[in-house]
Amino acid sequence: MLRAIATALPLLLAGAALGQPAPGAASGPRMIEISFAYTVPTPEFRARMDEAAPLLATVPGLVWKVWGIDEGARRASGVYLFRDAAAAESYLADIFAPHMGNSPALAEVVIRRYGVMEAATRRTRGALE
Repeated sequence: MLRAIATALPLLLAGAALGQPAPGAASGPRMIEISFAYTVPTPEFRARMDEAAPLLATVPGLVWKVWGIDEGARRASGVYLFRDAAAAESYLADIFAPHMGNSPALAEVVIRRYGVMEAATRRTRGALE
């Protein structure tokens, strides 16, 4: 099976966008990836994120968030799925920027925005709702 994937993937990637919306498309779910270095001790960082999780669960339009950490490199990331671009941009402007964007506990913040390839995501059991 892995050999079939390895053989087919370069062919798929060389082809057209396969009908998927571009990241700047006007509708559909949006994914945001935020990565950064953290400057506080890891146990403190984890505790802060555990406290923030219930609050983030109430963000309008947020479908889910996956939290990632590389303790050795003292880096963390989050991958967020929003129902649409408006909800994603509202989160960045109204919640992330004022509450986390200027935090002395974070450094080297990188934010990336993505469109979602819905058909491929569904085929690999990705939750879009």
